[in-house]
Formats: sequence, structure tokens, C-alpha cells
Amino acid sequence: MTSTSIHHFLPLDFKGPGAYKALAVIGDSYTGIAWPAVDHTQEAQHFHAQLVLNRAPESEERQTLGCLIQEAIERELDADVAFNEAAYSIDYVQPEPGRNFDYLNGRVIDVDRVLLDDPEQRADDELEGILADAPPVMNSYMDWQKMNAFRVHPTFALFSVLLFIQAFIGRNVRLPRDLRINLWMLLFAPSESGKGAAINLAEAALKQLGDKKIFAAVPNFTNRFGSPEGMLWQLSKVQQVVWTNEEMVKVLISLTSAQPGTAQYNMATLLMELHDAATKAYMAPIQYSGHDKRSKEMPPLVHPFFAAIGQGVIGNIGNLNAASTVDGLLNRFLMFVVEGLPPIGRCQPVTALPDKVTKWGAAIQAKKFVEFFNPDAPPSTGEPHVLEVYPQFENDWKRENQYGAEQAQDLPGIWGRYAEKVLQVAMLYALTDSMNITPEGFAWAVRLVRWSVTTFARKFECEGGGAADVTGKVRNALLAFFKKDKAAYILKQKGYLPSGFIAQNCRPWKDHPRERAVVVKALVEDGLIQEIPLDNDGKGYRLL
Repeated sequence: MTSTSIHHFLPLDFKGPGAYKALAVIGDSYTGIAWPAVDHTQEAQHFHAQLVLNRAPESEERQTLGCLIQEAIERELDADVAFNEAAYSIDYVQPEPGRNFDYLNGRVIDVDRVLLDDPEQRADDELEGILADAPPVMNSYMDWQKMNAFRVHPTFALFSVLLFIQAFIGRNVRLPRDLRINLWMLLFAPSESGKGAAINLAEAALKQLGDKKIFAAVPNFTNRFGSPEGMLWQLSKVQQVVWTNEEMVKVLISLTSAQPGTAQYNMATLLMELHDAATKAYMAPIQYSGHDKRSKEMPPLVHPFFAAIGQGVIGNIGNLNAASTVDGLLNRFLMFVVEGLPPIGRCQPVTALPDKVTKWGAAIQAKKFVEFFNPDAPPSTGEPHVLEVYPQFENDWKRENQYGAEQAQDLPGIWGRYAEKVLQVAMLYALTDSMNITPEGFAWAVRLVRWSVTTFARKFECEGGGAADVTGKVRNALLAFFKKDKAAYILKQKGYLPSGFIAQNCRPWKDHPRERAVVVKALVEDGLIQEIPLDNDGKGYRLL
């Protein structure tokens, strides 16, 4: 999206008995300001508003833009309100807002998107492109996931299909230089957003394939382990385990804060070792332990596959502290972020997988890779199938490796292992496409991983992530908030950000009022912000 200028806005002029309701809809949907007209009364409601645009519309675009936004607002209303369409004219002169205005806390209007008849702007352009270019088998599964999810979001479907494919294939394929597809993933979304279906429907899909005698992996999904030792013994028996945990983020926060020598610290160390085992053909066994007194030694792990798949609420992003961003555990995960409550879907029984997906699974099984393992049989010790790569693959991989390394210099906990994730996603694409790594599949993987990481990085900054303590979290989040489009617009209008406005739009500032004074004092002393006394003992802040 083009960088937003603080001078670009769309004026609105609306009145009628339903004007207050219209104002509520506008405030939830768009960024800007609104204020009562000079003739406004409770009985004769009349308001003006300025909605922030991402660019200045051309003179011939302005009227169309205004009418499309007006139609989008009216679709949300069941109230008597009239909009003055003359406000969309290039010649319209809007009354000055003065000091008595309210803030609108929605999104910046993407002019081009609205003109393309998408005034609600509910989707992510890059995500839409990624989904559109996914292989047909992936899209068929994602359509099925969205059809059966309680709340529907394309990110949930994308997360789910990546889990489904890697759980189905497991340790059975690798790249020429040994790397298997245990792609670790974390999904952040609000409470009650329906994010659990991203995992649950992947398990349901695998069970359907198991019922058709295509696959029998569901017993190897697990959501808890008693100890590091328990994890190893589970792998020694199955050697292909998917660890799913809907509270994984809390677990990670606990692990990364653990002191050396503790069980939690040992768990974190083992998790990293298990992740990296995807590049190794063999993992040494542990010595005798109390887990099985009949055994002197745990069996060796041959081509082990251990995928950690978790979820957490948006607010927990800010709780990922400095330790979690430097110890290497966090950057082993590919992050996905969904904001807001997705629309409700259906709560009927889960439907059958599409034929396209079932036939794909049967065709993969028919290739007789190392194993489509039976939990009752010992693990195979054969070699995984090697995916062929295209001639320029190594050059493309080197380019992405360098890109990720440069990005990781500032944010190692977020951009670390970027190129490795690209390879794993490219493998998942190949498995539902031609069974080879192609230029198209590699490019798709690059787009997906860059989109995922940059989306998470923005949210990580806004939530104050990476701080050593709560005070640092509030500090990070406040400084990040000054960069946002809606903050820039209010700074232009008032010359400062009122504390109340920050609390409406910056979660850490709202959630930790006791830390505000300490944060402000430090930032003022550092010459980063200026504190401005306001009427009624209020405070405003300006970035220096």
C-alpha cells in the first residue's frame, strides 16, 4: 500500500434521525475525525467527518469514491440518515472541525481498492494473491476448511492446509541436501475467533483419509508431554509426531524464561534439537531412564519428524520477551496473525473431504514412499524420497538466504531461519503440484513466508514485543504507535496525541496504566517525546 499522507481525506456530511448510528458505523470502519455541525441538536442530528485516505484521489475519482464509501456505510445501517453527495465534489468546502471532534478508530481507506469495488477492504491483497496461486489441491482443501469452520478466515485455512500436508507426508520426503518438512507454526488470533478449527479440521481430514485406509497418522497427534524424556520416548516409538497445543504461546513464554538446569530449560533445549533433527538422518539415543525399566537404552531416532503447531491470543505477542527473541526457539516458528473476529460460518457436522484431496492422498500413498506408518508396527529405517529441484534453485536459495540474514540482524527472533522456512513451504507446494521443486513453487513459498513474517513483525512492534519487562513493552508499543497512519492524522489535526486516544488504539498503553508515568518520564528525559498538559488534567504527547 502507498504510504499515507496526512493531507488526504474524504469529507462526509450526513444528518437525520439515524446520524448517531451512522457515526458509530463510520467510527468502527474508518480512521479519521468527526464533529457535530453548527446546526446539530439531539432532535436534528447533523455531523461532518474526515476519513483518511492512503492517497489523494484524482478529481474524477473523488465523486465515485465518496458514493462507494457511502453505499458501504448504508449497507451496515438500518436507520434514517441522509448523506450530502455534494461533499464528494472537488469544489466542496467543509466547515473547520474546531476542537470539539471525536476520533474514528477504523482503517485507512485504500482508494484503489475501493474504486475496484471493494469498499469494505476486508481482505489482505497479498494474502489473496498467495491463495489464488496455490496449487488446486491446496485450494480444494482450503475451500473445504472454510466450509466447515465455525468462523471463516483465509489465514485459518492456509495455516490448516500447511499442517494437513506436512502431517500427511511427514518424514517421507526431503530435499537433496537433507531437509524434511517439519514446518513449525504459530497462529495468533483473538479469543473466540474460531482459530481452533485450523488444527481440528486438519486432524479431521487425516482421520477421513485413515478411514479410507489411505493414512493412519491421527494417533500420532498429541497435545502434551510430561517431560523432555517423554518426548524422546514418544519419537522412539513412532518417529513421526505432530505436537499441537492451543496454548503453545504460553508454553513458549514459560520455556524461554526458564533458568539453566531446570526441567523447563531442558525442554526448550530439546525442542530446538528436535526441530533441527529435520536436517539429520540420525539422532543419538538417550541412556537408560526410568521411563522403561525393561530397557537399557532408548532406540535410536532415524529420520525423526517432530512438528510443533500452536496457537495463542493476539495480546500474548507483547508477552514474547527479549529472551524469547534471541534464544532461537521463537524463530523456528512461522507466524500467522489474524485480527478481529472473522465472520461466523457453520456448525453442522464436518463434510467429506473433496474428491480432489482424497485422490491426491491415494496417489501419494501409491508412490510407496518410506512409510505411511502404522502405529502398531516398528518404524521403518528406509531413506526418504528426494524431491528434485530446478536448475537455478541454488542461486534462488542463496538470494533468499542472504535476504533473511540481513533482515535478522535487527530482528533475529523474527527473521531468523527465514530461508529454511521458504524451503519447507516450497516442499509443501511441490507435494501438491508436480512432486518437484519448481520456480513457481519456490516463488510462491517466498511470497508466503515474507508475507507471514512481515505481518507478524508489524504486530510484534505494535504490541511492544521483545522487551525485558512490562515497562519496556509499553515503551516499545508507544513509540511504534506514533508511526501508525491514524496517529499521524491526529497529530496533524491537534499537534499531539491525547492519552485517551492512545489508550483506545494501543493495547499495552491501555492495559498497563501504572507503567505510563515511568515510560513517559524516561522518553522525555531521552528527548524522544514531549508531554503536553491538557484541560481536565489530561495529557498529550508529541514525538520529537
